[in-house]
Amino acid sequence: PAGEALEGEASSFDKEAAGTPVRPEPESEPAAGEAPAPASTEEERAWDVDGYLRSSLRFRSADGEDDGDLFADLLTDVKGNRGKNPWSFRFFGRLHWDFIGDQENDPTAMIRDVWDNYDGAAQVQLYEFFAKVDNLGKQGNSLTLGRQFIDDGIWMQFDGARYDWIIDPSQGLDLSIFGGVPVLLWTEDAWSDGNWSVGLVGHWKPGKQTRLRLEYYHISQYFAGINDGLSDPSEATTEIPATRLNDDFLGLSVWHDFNAATHVYGRFTLLEGDPTERELRAR
Repeated sequence: PAGEALEGEASSFDKEAAGTPVRPEPESEPAAGEAPAPASTEEERAWDVDGYLRSSLRFRSADGEDDGDLFADLLTDVKGNRGKNPWSFRFFGRLHWDFIGDQENDPTAMIRDVWDNYDGAAQVQLYEFFAKVDNLGKQGNSLTLGRQFIDDGIWMQFDGARYDWIIDPSQGLDLSIFGGVPVLLWTEDAWSDGNWSVGLVGHWKPGKQTRLRLEYYHISQYFAGINDGLSDPSEATTEIPATRLNDDFLGLSVWHDFNAATHVYGRFTLLEGDPTERELRAR
């Protein structure tokens, strides 16, 4: 069905490229062949805790260099079960430890990677850390505060607030309004540079076989410029001065199922009034 179509959604590649590992949701269903857990006769617990710890080791050797890295990803969900407006909390982060190798001091190293830009051997990346309150209003809206991400159309992490407003469930009509400071995982200047962003994402199902999504983002970000801060900028062939970039993005996506075997997806976007994407798929 159109509501389950995968085309046009943010991909795991987008998240990995931005520096965030793919976040599988904690398993809520029994695995194949397992019997479901028996129903509890006790009073419902006030809090449910779920999550995972996933770790991996990576060893590399090339051209006389050796490198060893430990990656540990921790996801923790705490969900309240009582009260009219239950709260939930999430933590998702990564610990990286470069326990073999010292490529940070050698920019020409064969197996150098982005983690070697740090001075120390151990770093912590924080991907999600937020509190959420549900069941607001008559339709069950929700408010999320903290570090989170939007993955409808454009994928973006930010520190701020998001309000999910269910306008008409029968029409699949809802609106997410959000704002805050964009997260730049590989720099420490996201807050000090005065960057900010606001936006909204709306969904509508005018029929059983059609789904629409509208996106709008405004992003204000400081651009350090080319040659800004170099010891001798005159040696460069070009120079772009430091400035503040203010961009408006508008996107429209449409899904339609003609029947059980024929599906169409279209997308059109504008950046600062100029078309940036024109896409049409049929399957």
